[in-house]
Amino acid sequence: DTENNNHIPVQSTESSTAVTRFLIKHLPKQLTQLRNEKHKLEDKIHDFEQIVSEQRMQMSEHERRVEVEKSKIKKLEERLKQVEQKQSSETQQNDQIPVIFRVPVEVDQENMLLNWTVESKSERACGYWISFV
Repeated sequence: DTENNNHIPVQSTESSTAVTRFLIKHLPKQLTQLRNEKHKLEDKIHDFEQIVSEQRMQMSEHERRVEVEKSKIKKLEERLKQVEQKQSSETQQNDQIPVIFRVPVEVDQENMLLNWTVESKSERACGYWISFV
């Protein structure tokens, strides 16, 4: 039994020494690798933060443009409403006016004065040619 008890501590001492040697040999490499990965990840984080910042700026610019366009549309709609109201009121007033246009005509030829009135439903001016025989 004593030999077994003595043997276990010697074996555990050797194994702990082997583990220590293994760790001393491999830990600096792993630590360097982890540091490199950390720096790469920090760079990626910085790049992503920059991208997010740029996207936020772009979004705020787009939102500003949208508000400007909404404002323009609102002004145009208000102007259209005013024009439609004005047109509607003018149409109501024009409904009361007869749609006959009277144009007085006077022709003075060889000591003769001819007078007459042309009535037309067209707003365009009428043209007449008079020939004396």
